[in-house]
Amino acid sequence: MGLAEIAQSFAVQTEVKGVYAFLAHPDLSNSAAVQAFIGEIYANLFNRAPDAAGEAYWTGQLKTGIRPAGLAVLDIMLGARGDDILVVGNKVAVGTYYVAQTVNNQVSMVADEARAVLQGVGLDATNVAAGKAQVDLFVAKALFPDLLPVLGMASNADGQV
Repeated sequence: MGLAEIAQSFAVQTEVKGVYAFLAHPDLSNSAAVQAFIGEIYANLFNRAPDAAGEAYWTGQLKTGIRPAGLAVLDIMLGARGDDILVVGNKVAVGTYYVAQTVNNQVSMVADEARAVLQGVGLDATNVAAGKAQVDLFVAKALFPDLLPVLGMASNADGQV
């Protein structure tokens, strides 16, 4: 299975439709919905809104059917330039760390937790360190829930430290 097929198979998953509501009911005739979808992709990948030229290009690609909506995330990511490449690279580094830490410590992955960690990762290298620290805290809370209050790291009702 190639990268395009993998991307298309992800696009129909419930979790992905939760992140990108447009994929649940893709209406390519609705320009506002297509532009909102593109905006969500840019925000998720690059932590920014699309520039006018990028938004116009991707709106055209989707509305004309040149590229299917399921491939938009992959295509936009692969078209990243400049700082956007660095942001994606930083998110990949933290995401890889999350997977390694949860697997190595036999801690269940939590999609909302992973998304929350990656949301704070941007261009700055300190974002990577902060993201990894969030991962470490998530793993510590899972492994030693009774120890955190002893260390002065009490959780609130939502389990946040």
